[in-house]
Amino acid sequence: MIDIKLLRQDAARVRAALARRLDPALDSALEDLAVLERRRREAVTRTEALKAERNAATGEVARRKQAGEPADDLLASLKRSAEEVKTLDAEVRSLEADLEQRLLRIPNLLLAEVAEGDQTANRVIREWGAKPALTFPARPHWELGPTLGLFDLPREARMAGSGFPLFTGPGARLVRALKNFMLD
Repeated sequence: MIDIKLLRQDAARVRAALARRLDPALDSALEDLAVLERRRREAVTRTEALKAERNAATGEVARRKQAGEPADDLLASLKRSAEEVKTLDAEVRSLEADLEQRLLRIPNLLLAEVAEGDQTANRVIREWGAKPALTFPARPHWELGPTLGLFDLPREARMAGSGFPLFTGPGARLVRALKNFMLD
């Protein structure tokens, strides 16, 4: 996830780095992030200003009450201010949650040595060892795993959504053994 401080402090570098991905949607996503961050900062500034005003008014109420003067107008003002602060705080929390969700969708910045474009632009830098000569057509792991009873992708998708396999039988034992090995 890109740090919002980096985006705020060096937006041009972030834009240039993300432009190397050749994805036009990223530019509009960065614009949306900038607008959302500006709205959040304005709401935070307004909230802090209201809280400072409330603190000053609270001191004035205390002074008036000690002097025996009426403070009803200030108390009403404090009540309105408290409601506005509560509303602004909720808005800030909502904006921060939205901002975090949008930041999670922005990819990491590419290093200078990474090829420009998407994953199809990647190139092999070096290979090690000889590739095995198979006498049968190679199959991907998502076909082999269920066949061997190592994991169950459809059941996992129903349980938790896509992204993580549900290991079963020997697959679950293998994962557990690897974790124990690493812990030991």
